[in-house]
Amino acid sequence: MKNPWDNKDTDKDRISKLEAELEELKSQKDDIQKVEVVDKKKKGIGWLSWLLIIIAGLYVLNELNFSEWVSGKKEYPINNSSYATTNMEVGCDSKYSKDKKKQIFDRKYKNHWMTWKGDVVLSDKGSASLNMDGVLVQDLSVDFKDKKSGFDLQKGQTIKVRFLMKSIGGCVLPFSGNQAEIKY
Repeated sequence: MKNPWDNKDTDKDRISKLEAELEELKSQKDDIQKVEVVDKKKKGIGWLSWLLIIIAGLYVLNELNFSEWVSGKKEYPINNSSYATTNMEVGCDSKYSKDKKKQIFDRKYKNHWMTWKGDVVLSDKGSASLNMDGVLVQDLSVDFKDKKSGFDLQKGQTIKVRFLMKSIGGCVLPFSGNQAEIKY
């Protein structure tokens, strides 16, 4: 039996032929047009799938308060409780424990729009402190949305103010809020 490795002349010939074919193919590579192969079995997602994706996206954006991101404004709930009611429930006149007052405040008052009427005790152009019940101390301290709103306020003047409640008041410290606007 003849060993195929012993036939060195034929292998050299084959290698030479293959090298020649390779050089010919390399020279022809620029002449070949590129063709994109598309698998006909693969299809894009249909219109129904797109519709479901859009509906799901809108739902997620609604849940994430997309309107707040777009407009830069957050919608806060309104609480129409008077100062007297609020003070009785979570302020100095409350009979609840400190923890219960905080829980009620966080749920019903914090980050809620409130409108109260009181007498100016202290003011500067960007903030004011009001006495709500006629007793000598300030019961509400607010920072105005328009930082010039308090400029013309006078001590003892009665004003109605709409504000976003931020912190609980007590016997020593007043309730406080921000984004306040004087209502005429």
